[in-house]
Amino acid sequence: MLALQPAVCQAAESLSCLSAVVEWAGARLCESGYPALRRVSCASEGDTLTVRGCLPTYYLKQVTLAVVAGIEGVEQVVDRIEVRSPVAWELHQG
Repeated sequence: MLALQPAVCQAAESLSCLSAVVEWAGARLCESGYPALRRVSCASEGDTLTVRGCLPTYYLKQVTLAVVAGIEGVEQVVDRIEVRSPVAWELHQG
């Protein structure tokens, strides 16, 4: 597990809070041990985190959603991850 923790949100700091949530989610994905998760992007609006990207398996999609679930300040995760066959995924990445 990562050592850093997201900042506690205050109403006046909402923009920096959104940035902290996105940074925290990105760090968790990068340090997950799955290189494919490094290509998933995150965006935050209010208490909603949206994850986007393309992954080669439904398992990695589930791992992605599990990794970002439970981040402080996130009430809802919107899944915009597309699963492609490993061959199509490799072509998409290249």
